[in-house]
Amino acid sequence: MLLGLEDEFTVLQLERIDADTVRVVIEVIDPEGACPECGVLTSRIKERPLVRVKDLPASGQRTDLWWLKRRLVCREPACGTATFTQQSRAVPARSRLTTRLREKIGSAIASGNRAVSEVASEYQVAWSTAHRALIALANQWLPEPEPTRVLGIDETRARSVRWVLEEAGWTRSNPWMTSFVNADPTLPGHLLARSWRPVPG
Repeated sequence: MLLGLEDEFTVLQLERIDADTVRVVIEVIDPEGACPECGVLTSRIKERPLVRVKDLPASGQRTDLWWLKRRLVCREPACGTATFTQQSRAVPARSRLTTRLREKIGSAIASGNRAVSEVASEYQVAWSTAHRALIALANQWLPEPEPTRVLGIDETRARSVRWVLEEAGWTRSNPWMTSFVNADPTLPGHLLARSWRPVPG
């Protein structure tokens, strides 16, 4: 079974769960790791945590991917880092998604003009995870914004007045939204389109 991760990982275990799903346990090929603080190489293992990672399908099968990590002990006595976990290009630090799955999710939202919730449901991830994937991809595509020369404060009425029943009785709710805006007068203005019928007179 080809995972596309063979440059960094080796497969330890392969088990069919059902007709469409295969469980795969992997580990990093190199038993050594460089301490992120001092850079000293070590292969001394403190523990082997098993972490579930979401990934793209492989060979037409859904993959239940598990990474058997190595938590290594730094050999440098003067180093402030006692232990650290091996890292991988395919799975960023503290991430439970592979890089390629995160990029696929972001691209599916941006290029397909699809809702974040729709793509999150398709790939079985949380809405916030899919949204972060979109933001990460957008940060690669979009140019760095110009610094704001004039910062303004804008107050917008969020909705019509309504009455809310509280313990003390009915209370008038008049919700407003306060926003920071770019008030540079040299920039073109933008008007919100009307969403209701014209005001008579």
